[in-house]
Amino acid sequence: MSDKVLTHKGYVSSIETSLDDDCLYGQVLYINDLVNYEGHTPSELKAAFVEAVDFYLRKCEETGLNPDKPFSGSFN
Repeated sequence: MSDKVLTHKGYVSSIETSLDDDCLYGQVLYINDLVNYEGHTPSELKAAFVEAVDFYLRKCEETGLNPDKPFSGSFN
């Protein structure tokens, strides 16, 4: 796991720490939809991120919506 971000299926995450709640948390970056996840260890955080992305994509498919695609990092 990188120190700064997680990636799964082209989606990138943030990794934050909450000292008040004693947990790690993050959200999928570079999309308009809000996708959050949390865990108490780096392994839990990574698993929660993968689960959140997979859930997001599954829900979009079930509802007939197009999921936001992460920005590619290049401009036309």
